[in-house]
Amino acid sequence: MMPFNNRPLQHWRLVGNRIMKNGQECLDISQANRSDGAGVISYNYGGAVNQHWHLEYTTADDVECVVS
Repeated sequence: MMPFNNRPLQHWRLVGNRIMKNGQECLDISQANRSDGAGVISYNYGGAVNQHWHLEYTTADDVECVVS
């Protein structure tokens, strides 16, 4: 994994229920795998359920991302 160095390609934002980069790429669970430890990839948004996320606040300082 590449270390964070604040380059634009490393900037993501929450847009509705999608986590997007550059307006077209989103976080995607690889092959729609629902198992714990499934791989997360960057992929063009196509509306699939494995590209929809919601945030769960577990503590005041901690947020967990969960695929919807």
